[in-house]
Amino acid sequence: MSENWYPDFNDIVDVFKKLQNEFKDLRKENLMDERAIKSILNKVKYGLPFKRSDFWEKTAILWHDISYEHHFSNGNKRVGYFAMRLFLKKNGYNLKKISDDEIIDFCLEIAKGNLDYDTIVLWLIKNNNKK
Repeated sequence: MSENWYPDFNDIVDVFKKLQNEFKDLRKENLMDERAIKSILNKVKYGLPFKRSDFWEKTAILWHDISYEHHFSNGNKRVGYFAMRLFLKKNGYNLKKISDDEIIDFCLEIAKGNLDYDTIVLWLIKNNNKK
């Protein structure tokens, strides 16, 4: 795949809106820091400063930074997870069958700051299939 698809700000807002429709606890929540989300998306598109970032690291950045940095008043882990899934799907990948418990535990560890990009990259590579 020569050219990757990258999410823009509206894509992340759309993920959040879909989650708001699905989960009652998110219906009154909002985005608190638009500029921070745009900054995360720049890291996803261009990689980390002074480092060549590959597709998997960019995917890890998207998932980690949205989940960990809490720029939504609630739902950050869900937004991070589903934004990551959208990024994978648009670039021709699907997560393998993974138990809900494993996904929840992994998301919680990301949000607590217990997982770095490299650990997330390894998990992503292990648990993905090319379409």
